[in-house]
Amino acid sequence: MGGEGGVGKTSLACRIAGWAMAETEDQQLCKHLMLPVLLEEEFRVNEGKSPLLEAIRGQLQALIDEPEPICQELLLRLLRKKRILVIVDRFSEMNATTREAIEPESPEFPVNALVITSRIEEKLGRVNKTIIKPLRIEANKLSSFMEAYLMQRGKRDRFTDQEFFDACNRLSLMVGQNNITVLLAKLYAEQLIASKDVTSNISALPENIPNLMLGYINELNRDVTDDQFDDRTVHQIAKTIAWECLQQSYQSGNAKRVDAIAALANLGIDDPEAHLNYLEKRLHLIQTIGSAKDRIRFCLDPLAEYLAGWYLIELYGNNDGKWRSHFFKKADDLVKTGAPDAIKGLLLAVRDCYLSEVQGSKETDFVPQKLGKLAGFIPTFNIPNTTVQTVIP
Repeated sequence: MGGEGGVGKTSLACRIAGWAMAETEDQQLCKHLMLPVLLEEEFRVNEGKSPLLEAIRGQLQALIDEPEPICQELLLRLLRKKRILVIVDRFSEMNATTREAIEPESPEFPVNALVITSRIEEKLGRVNKTIIKPLRIEANKLSSFMEAYLMQRGKRDRFTDQEFFDACNRLSLMVGQNNITVLLAKLYAEQLIASKDVTSNISALPENIPNLMLGYINELNRDVTDDQFDDRTVHQIAKTIAWECLQQSYQSGNAKRVDAIAALANLGIDDPEAHLNYLEKRLHLIQTIGSAKDRIRFCLDPLAEYLAGWYLIELYGNNDGKWRSHFFKKADDLVKTGAPDAIKGLLLAVRDCYLSEVQGSKETDFVPQKLGKLAGFIPTFNIPNTTVQTVIP
């Protein structure tokens, strides 16, 4: 499954996992039940052992809650007979060791039922494969999606027709003529619902995608009932951690926990460990990963990209020289080495943040033009200055 961040790859993969376990024949993937195994962390290297098989064994051991791992002979039989469905999530963001372990073309490759999600088109050799690309919501069908989503949530009757269409028009103005990912439409819908609970004022909804992301964090923080951090503090630490997770490769990746704590300490934040735990345990924005539990990453890739965009705007502002010597120097190198699709999400998120947050900015300015060029996006320049319209990562 391929596509940009937020388009629904992981959600669809999880739906397929549900079909693998379905008890009714018309929903099953095969004539027999399958046990889905989700691999979303980079594989550990154990000398003399297959990192892929060890990762699957570890997940199976956790799933069946057994003190001893499954024997390798049984595991291989289950894999070859398609009794186990292996799902590798975020494949494009994984390291070389993990990617090299997935070789479906090899006669020794044991997995016969495999699902991969990736932001880029993966070759995977000359094997039979089905390519699925979840679609964006078309700009002229936003109201249909919003209607269906609110009905599914049981919230449509809380809005008059006038309020509903005003909200849809606001979303349409936000994205212009561009299609939108399901994630962003869902975030907007959830904030629309929340607006009824808090202010009953649709005009208080965000007017652009960067503020939509911050609004999402505000809603999560509002649900914290005790020892709550203020929104601005949460924004500050979330932006900082987001950049820690992306600065290495400009992709939504992970950061060492010690580096994240050091970055917060450099901001002058007291007890950075507690602030990091707040993002993870109270807001569920990040998660700890790795066998040593020493790395963190954001749960939503597009959110991390926009927060990192905010961080960079606050760091460089409209100083073209700083952008050239810092951000663009590395971005140019990454594009030259063949990674434009992999970093496209961050490039467009930064572009969106620049146009919405830098006072007096225009699409013809150096920074947004350069970002658009690197991302392969050619903008039109007849857009009113009052509304930011861009490709939505």
